[in-house]
Amino acid sequence: MIKLMGVLLIVISGAVSGSIASMRLKEQTVTANLVYSMMIRISVLLRYNALSVYEIISTLRGDNSFAELSFLQNIPTEYNAGEDFSAEWSKAVEEDNTLRDEEKGILKSFGNTFGTTDVSGQQTLIEKTSEELKKICEIREAEYNKKGRLYRSVGILTGVMTGIALV
Repeated sequence: MIKLMGVLLIVISGAVSGSIASMRLKEQTVTANLVYSMMIRISVLLRYNALSVYEIISTLRGDNSFAELSFLQNIPTEYNAGEDFSAEWSKAVEEDNTLRDEEKGILKSFGNTFGTTDVSGQQTLIEKTSEELKKICEIREAEYNKKGRLYRSVGILTGVMTGIALV
């Protein structure tokens, strides 16, 4: 009886491990979609309200739908003499552990020129960045659809195989 319970616990732990790996993929997909949504929101704020970069960051911080993007909390919302906005942006993006390297690279590149040109130049930059982020979103979705189920299945099967080996 105790042996059977031990085997059952091993199967359950395998299933949980697979589910955790699958959940990580899902979180990466959600984060990529959130970054893409943020870029669309920046475009709207710039196009219709002609806000400065600091006003845009302040607005994004106030929007609860972007609360999971922790790098936004580390970007200043007011101009301070001697402060470089793009350096602050890059530093904040680099320190955000929820972003993968691809998203970080795209966001850093965006931050280097964000706020340095007129509105039409900014819109062009945002469109280019949005296209890159949309591709990343599609890759993350495909990765989750392909590997998420695989991770869950492998977790269960590994647990079952280990349990059988111990019996």
